[in-house]
Amino acid sequence: MRDSLARPRSAGSAAASPSPASPATSRASRSIARVAVAHDRQVALVGRSLWRIAEAARENGYLTGLPPFITEHDVGYLPREKVLLICTGSQGEPRSALARIAREEHPNVALEQGDAVVFSSRIIPGNEQSIGELQNELVKLGVEVVTERDHFVHVSGHPARDELVAHVSVGAAADRHPGPWRGAPSGAPMRGWRESCQVSQALVIENGDVVRLAPGPAAVVDQVPTGRLGLDGKVLIPLDGTVMRTRHRAVWSGAAVATLVLDKAGKLKRRSAGDGAGPARSRAATPSISTMSPPPCARR
Repeated sequence: MRDSLARPRSAGSAAASPSPASPATSRASRSIARVAVAHDRQVALVGRSLWRIAEAARENGYLTGLPPFITEHDVGYLPREKVLLICTGSQGEPRSALARIAREEHPNVALEQGDAVVFSSRIIPGNEQSIGELQNELVKLGVEVVTERDHFVHVSGHPARDELVAHVSVGAAADRHPGPWRGAPSGAPMRGWRESCQVSQALVIENGDVVRLAPGPAAVVDQVPTGRLGLDGKVLIPLDGTVMRTRHRAVWSGAAVATLVLDKAGKLKRRSAGDGAGPARSRAATPSISTMSPPPCARR
């Protein structure tokens, strides 16, 4: 780990390494803590969620043999070359510890030119802009940004085979363990995978599947609606439903047609009619065009 990575406001420099998401946090914390011990540094956790995860990890033996972590408030009492910080915010979360540090809004920690920040996670698709903005803010401070593209610093959040076996063995006592595991094999590979994990029955399920665990063999017995909803006025509509699909089409290649029937005086002779993609409101809640004033040409 580098000699100078971050500086608390009340004292010298420390090391900062943003923590990845929860599944990999305990593994990352353990790796970073070992690096800190090897370089005679103490590890401080910056971010409330890190303390909950670290407590659970220590109770389950993941941090055995490592010294306890210190708080961000204790960092100021130590020389900067004796401290390493683990921060939340590697995916660019705006209210995370690292984001506040990058904006110089954190009450206890600041960075300066010559420091470095190590991102031990990879970019989750969809977070490119927020992570790019975060890294730009760090570079503006003169901070060196280190990612998995630069060095072998990535800590995976996906379980290894032995970890997966340990996980599913919890359900093996009940002789069943359904689960929507990403990358789980099917067919003949599934049988070999079940045997290696000591699970005689495993279901590959999808969002919305209702699984009966007992009595009898586990089975998918029903489905419930799933997906995201959007607020359209006072109505909740599915984002993948007909209304939203129609509106998306209308944005790029849609059209709206209004039909007005006027008398010789330029007044509406009958209720107007319209066609096209529009808000999902009830007919009663939709204002009528008949309440509008006729255009100037019709009043003449």
